[in-house]
Amino acid sequence: MSIWFDRADALATRIEGLFTNPDEVAVVVDRQKDIVSEFNKRIGKVKGGVVVIEWSGATNVSPDLDALRVTSRYAITVITKPIIRDQSDKLPIDDLLETITNGIHLWNPDQAHCMDEMRVVSIEPVPNQQFRIFVIRVEQEQENG
Repeated sequence: MSIWFDRADALATRIEGLFTNPDEVAVVVDRQKDIVSEFNKRIGKVKGGVVVIEWSGATNVSPDLDALRVTSRYAITVITKPIIRDQSDKLPIDDLLETITNGIHLWNPDQAHCMDEMRVVSIEPVPNQQFRIFVIRVEQEQENG
């Protein structure tokens, strides 16, 4: 397994651990699977939403360095059904977003160098008529190898 997908798995574990009830959120790491069927299996079973983590590539910090040091990018997509008034047991998307972003911003999976911390760089809504969707963009600088 690559360092990038290992990091996506670590992000998934971190996000799952931020919620007290396991039925509040379902986390899926995108490894070029059929994400639609994975999503459909989970969206009806959670009180909050489905979180899909995708490694979005990396850029070389400095091609002149001997060691490869990259800034890895991840897209964390948070998807929920709209909440109707009588569904007070559902977790609103703004609560999900706040919990996830606060839990991963400046989180250091390896407890190594402070430059290796995850950084939330943006939170963007995605227009959709059926679901509430936001994408959290996260970056981490790390040495490869």
